[in-house]
Amino acid sequence: MTTYQIQLDESLCSGMGDCVRLAPDVIELAPDGIARLITGTTDDPGAVAACKACPMAALAAWRADTGERVA
Repeated sequence: MTTYQIQLDESLCSGMGDCVRLAPDVIELAPDGIARLITGTTDDPGAVAACKACPMAALAAWRADTGERVA
C-alpha cells in the first residue's frame, strides 16, 4: 500500500469543501471555513483525489517512499 504526504497551504483555501467530501479522515473544515489537515500522512487514495480536486491548488500530495509529487 502506498503512503502519501499531504500538504495544505491554508492561505490559498477558499473553503469549497470538495476535499473534505473526498478525504474526510484526512481533511476537515475548521469553524472559520478553512480546510485543516487531520493528518499529514495517509494511505487513503481519496486524499490524492482531494488534492487534485482542489480548485485553488491549496493541497499537494507526494509519495512518502519516493518523494514523487502525485497531485
